[in-house]
Amino acid sequence: MVELLELGYQTTFSGILSGLKIYRNEAPNQRKPVIYPPSVVIVGQGQKHGYHGRQCYRYHPGQLLVITAPLPVECQVQQASKEAPYLALAVPLIDQVLAELLNDLGGSNAPWEPQSSIAVFSASSQVEEAARRLLRTALNPEDTRALGTAALRELYYRLLNGPEKDQILSLFSRQGKGIDNVLNWLHDHLTESLRVEEVARRANMSVPTFHRAFKARTGMSPLQYVKTARLHKAFSHIHYDGMRVNEAALLVGYASATQFSREFKRLYGYPPTKLSLRARLTPPTSGQATKS
Repeated sequence: MVELLELGYQTTFSGILSGLKIYRNEAPNQRKPVIYPPSVVIVGQGQKHGYHGRQCYRYHPGQLLVITAPLPVECQVQQASKEAPYLALAVPLIDQVLAELLNDLGGSNAPWEPQSSIAVFSASSQVEEAARRLLRTALNPEDTRALGTAALRELYYRLLNGPEKDQILSLFSRQGKGIDNVLNWLHDHLTESLRVEEVARRANMSVPTFHRAFKARTGMSPLQYVKTARLHKAFSHIHYDGMRVNEAALLVGYASATQFSREFKRLYGYPPTKLSLRARLTPPTSGQATKS
């Protein structure tokens, strides 16, 4: 797995596997805000922590992280070196392929209980073998065209039909998917003025029911989610893209740069101008080209 991850690092994948990402770090780093898309993250080497709300999700070889909706989290590589860099594969959850497979499996018979859209599970040997086959397929464009969907479907199947299948299937229940669909919609409309009543209607829920389900799924209220997601996106624009503070504020939906700076400092503990200066003065670190 490690050899394949090194081989695939900085490779541009194609077709249905174009969303694959390989994360690589040669040293531990500080906590950084990111918004992970719906994906399965499989660690080949090293260790990483993901922080969401008051929860810390630790994942390393033999474990995988499942995220079913765009979620603002903070991540920190804990174990990595030049000799043994942190390496992980992020596999996107493609709705059509996943929905067809879930339909074939008949879904979960367990009653749905509101739960977070992020969780850590053990990675069975079958999941790891499927991940290796997926990577080998992705490294060859011809194989991707012929076998990409099948390789992706196999990985999903091994994940959904493994030792922890009931817990994993419950993440993809119809009720949970309803909130995840709303999260995807919110993520695509972060710059707009939103009314909770309108968003609740999208989930076919009353406002009180929607609030409870949304908070169980994300750990925050809808308005908190939008604010945190906006600030995480702005952080990325400033830190990784070198964007100016005012430009980043406008791009994520803030009409007032003053309000943006105040809320940015409240969340991260320092003003965005400090991040902007740091981004301009700090050269890129080898092995950290991906936003991990």
